[in-house]
Amino acid sequence: MEFNELRYVLTVAKHKNVSKAAEELGIAQSSLSKYIHSLEKHYGAKFFKYINKSFRPTHAGTIYLQAAQKMLQYVERLPKEAMQSEIDSERKVLRIFCPMFKSIYIMPNIVPQFKKRYPEVTLIVKESTSNSAEAMLLEKVVDIAVTNFKPKSKGINCEPLFSEEIQLVVSKQNPLVHEGVWRPETETLWIDIQLFRHESFILPAPEQMTRRVIDNFFKQEKIAPNVLMETKNIESAFLVAANGAGVTFIPEYFTHSTSYLQTPITFSVGDKKLEMKCMIAYRNDYDFPPEAKYVIDLIRQLMA
Repeated sequence: MEFNELRYVLTVAKHKNVSKAAEELGIAQSSLSKYIHSLEKHYGAKFFKYINKSFRPTHAGTIYLQAAQKMLQYVERLPKEAMQSEIDSERKVLRIFCPMFKSIYIMPNIVPQFKKRYPEVTLIVKESTSNSAEAMLLEKVVDIAVTNFKPKSKGINCEPLFSEEIQLVVSKQNPLVHEGVWRPETETLWIDIQLFRHESFILPAPEQMTRRVIDNFFKQEKIAPNVLMETKNIESAFLVAANGAGVTFIPEYFTHSTSYLQTPITFSVGDKKLEMKCMIAYRNDYDFPPEAKYVIDLIRQLMA
């Protein structure tokens, strides 16, 4: 069955006149008449009878017209519904990339608020090292990415999100904690990293951005660290240092958002504040739904 067939029969029934129907359809009256006759022959039933100079549907014609009306409405509505369904499908899931080090203190704070605002949206968080973010965006594994790396691809936009200080974490039992001093440019006690040159260090894994920042800092300070442990787990590094097995470096917001029985002391280090910049990245063609904008605002408020 062709959709033109439905329109032809419905238009004749609408005008009760073949000439007017042909004019609306933009075809010759003779062509329309032949088409209706051919259709009636195909179905083996008369669709119209000519009464008082007008075409009136027969019983068979009435049945056909009812079915044709429903089918045509469905067909005309289908593309819009399919498009809306596709949009809704995309917006029912928000996929976010977040570095493992940051996810542990960002997500617990923003997810409850997000779910109150958008209970119908599933939040999927992909956790890995920041250098995975670009590939995940380009392959459409995630929609937006919290990342410490500035993507190189021209197909990805990037906006500043926040900066956070990388602080030295030292057990309260370490005698060097008394060497900390206040400086006007820092919000925590400052300590000379040279005092710890012979300490054992718990460091992030080499592929993590935090590790790169720390390695550059060690190079500037001309320190070859004694690495006791490497880990991708920020909580593990924090607790090992808190229990006095060594010292580590942790982003400041982690220490602000966690509470443990063994709480270490954090220090600012270096001549300049040791910081790591964080960005929000997304594909150029990503059409931001409101829930994506909202989650970014939540992160900015949390880290402000």
